[in-house]
Amino acid sequence: PFDKLSTTKKEDRVIEEKRELFRTVLNSNAEYNSLCRKACKATLFDNRDYSKYYNIRQGEDLLRSLEIFENTKKTVIIDEILYNYSYNPNSISHNYKPQDYEHIFTPIEETFKLVDRLSVFTKDDFAFSYNCRLKILVENLQGIAFLKTTISKKVELLKIIKKHDYYKRFANADKYGLLKKGKHLLLFKMHKNNFLYTISIIVIINII
Repeated sequence: PFDKLSTTKKEDRVIEEKRELFRTVLNSNAEYNSLCRKACKATLFDNRDYSKYYNIRQGEDLLRSLEIFENTKKTVIIDEILYNYSYNPNSISHNYKPQDYEHIFTPIEETFKLVDRLSVFTKDDFAFSYNCRLKILVENLQGIAFLKTTISKKVELLKIIKKHDYYKRFANADKYGLLKKGKHLLLFKMHKNNFLYTISIIVIINII
């Protein structure tokens, strides 16, 4: 609601380095994903073919933003309202289901792949971003553990997730020592194909 917006205007933030731009995008909780929050030059779009992502119904704005992020030389984050977003609790965006993981995983993985290709992150950047994203991934696993379905269906969903490039990226992130800490241990157990343990420990953690 507009009456709850801060009346204190923040200074514009100017980003001219790709490293800072992608750190901002990947370490946030989707604040910079939406196209409706961007005003950019038409020349930043390079006519990329997105047809292989036709099934993505959440996160498509981030996918479409990748060419903007790659082609821009300067990004300015302003404290101005450019778009009046109408919140709809019944929309697709607000009715995410754990089995729809691909709609969330694919756009983030494609962003990481772009960062890989542009070679803009340091080892510490990757470790920090992976840690931020691991928290969200664990939440996805928690959602699956509490689905109103059979154990076999839950295990099936976990196996499908394990095949996704996004999950494999975090399995490889074990070199940063992230997967054996706290709730991230769940991913380590998944990596070892211990799916039933993963589901059981999630339930126990949330009960206690």
